[in-house]
Amino acid sequence: MDVLQADTLNPIEKFSWLTDQRNSDAQLAEFILLGLYTIDAVVNEISPAPYNYYIHSDASVMFLLARSLKRIIPQENYLSTTILLDDAKLIYRFTTARKFKITESKLKQLRINSWGREYIAQNELKERYSTEFGLMQSFLRNYVHEHRKTYARLTDILLQPITPAVAEEVINCNSKIEIRLLS
Repeated sequence: MDVLQADTLNPIEKFSWLTDQRNSDAQLAEFILLGLYTIDAVVNEISPAPYNYYIHSDASVMFLLARSLKRIIPQENYLSTTILLDDAKLIYRFTTARKFKITESKLKQLRINSWGREYIAQNELKERYSTEFGLMQSFLRNYVHEHRKTYARLTDILLQPITPAVAEEVINCNSKIEIRLLS
């Protein structure tokens, strides 16, 4: 199959094709998807309104996986797998929005999308990896609770129009936590 034919595939089919083409670690991709899903779900438990927040950078997801699963993932493996998930369109991942005044121009913000959620449901990842999923949820709920004032403020201001003053406050809040958020 060539690239033009692959473009006719839905994101779940494209993920399968890309995984084969790139000889990628499907289990790592599934853990990353579950990590993104977990961040979205847990943050929305404390958010003043339902919202699909973006995660500030790949480092936030790597932090969650390393701390909750006690598993260090080499950055190159993580990045190539995350790029694959983005290429398949199971996640959104792009350079951080300029409105946030982030000085590191190479950082990527990311989040799971509806196709990523569908992949999790179709493949019963929450059930198949129930131990790992439970560890991610437990760790993140405790982490968010430990930093609840910062997350309460951050989720509130990210729902506002992003002015220079709001962007500065987002940077300030994110400097206090490892699992950072954007909108």
